[in-house]
Amino acid sequence: MTELRVFSHGALEGIPAYVYIGLIVTFCIGSILLLWLKEWRKGIRYCAFLLLAEWIFLVFCTCVFFRESGEECRVNLIPLISYFDYGENSYLMEKAALNILNVALFIPVGLLSGYGFRKITWQRVLCIGALLSIIVEILQLILRRGLCEMDDVIHNIVGGMVGYGVYWIFKYLHMKLN
Repeated sequence: MTELRVFSHGALEGIPAYVYIGLIVTFCIGSILLLWLKEWRKGIRYCAFLLLAEWIFLVFCTCVFFRESGEECRVNLIPLISYFDYGENSYLMEKAALNILNVALFIPVGLLSGYGFRKITWQRVLCIGALLSIIVEILQLILRRGLCEMDDVIHNIVGGMVGYGVYWIFKYLHMKLN
């Protein structure tokens, strides 16, 4: 657990406070306006879409814009290589923590896509997660702000699908209760 805390804290502390304040203010004002201008049901859907856009912006801030630049440019296109590296060195917990964080980073993308878009399918959520993740990895490669890894794309897609699965569970339970 300490590895998760260290990695997540390190990623979030690089972002200036004004970014967080701007996101909170934008969401609060935007939500109030959307709920006031739209009927309640549509307003909630638009609020989910607004929150999705803000989450995507925060992902780009964390992974690209406010990340320290590295000197080397590394690309690793071997799928699931982090699982094969576990036996070769003692960084098991660090790699596991990074994989878990990559999954967790995209859970809100799948969840909010389900709530934000009216008729979205799992295939479209998969495409959204893949496209966003690939854009992040390409920007990391071009701007030298991290490693461009296939594992990150795979774990981000899994996170998006987990989030969409949670959306479907909530939707199913809501239908059963009503």
